[in-house]
Amino acid sequence: MKVTFETNAGNFTAYLTVTGEIVIYEGEDETPVAAIAPIVKRRPALDLTADGIARAVRGWLEETHSRLEIESVVARLTAPEIGS
Repeated sequence: MKVTFETNAGNFTAYLTVTGEIVIYEGEDETPVAAIAPIVKRRPALDLTADGIARAVRGWLEETHSRLEIESVVARLTAPEIGS
């Protein structure tokens, strides 16, 4: 899954990896700026839905960047890259 955030601080892209980790990239940079865990639902289960991924990344963005304004969020299902 790929979730793209357009913000006043630039664009960020988050990918859900096959290991269940969320990797965040800034702009066109190929080096990740962060790797975070998904949000945990009430029971000990990870929220791997598009909304859950977006909430986790939004929380990270708001903690990391001051005065951040999210202008749009687009989630797309993508096939995992081989070797990821």
